[in-house]
Amino acid sequence: MAAYGASKSYVNSFTYALAAELRPHGITVTCLTPGATQTNFAHAGGLDTYAGKSLLQNIFAHGRAGSPAQVAQAGYDALLAGRRQALVGTGSTFAAIASRVVSQKHLPTLVKKM
Repeated sequence: MAAYGASKSYVNSFTYALAAELRPHGITVTCLTPGATQTNFAHAGGLDTYAGKSLLQNIFAHGRAGSPAQVAQAGYDALLAGRRQALVGTGSTFAAIASRVVSQKHLPTLVKKM
């Protein structure tokens, strides 16, 4: 999770900086920030066999994760609309808000319980 979280943070920061630099040239940059998406990511991370309580596991188990096609379309639409960030699907808005209001010290515990 450390490398995953750090890389997501980098991509967000890089996107906002790149968008600011390219805006004067009429170039749009959008960071696609999907929530739970029906891919093999959950299986590869062991989410489907996790024995603890997990909000994410519940989302996948009940088919509430978005499809890759839905995520891609929402990202494309956000790009065309000139938005710098596309929060797409179940959990994406909550995760974005939590990462800003919850102390960095407590985020790993929160993520583990998700």
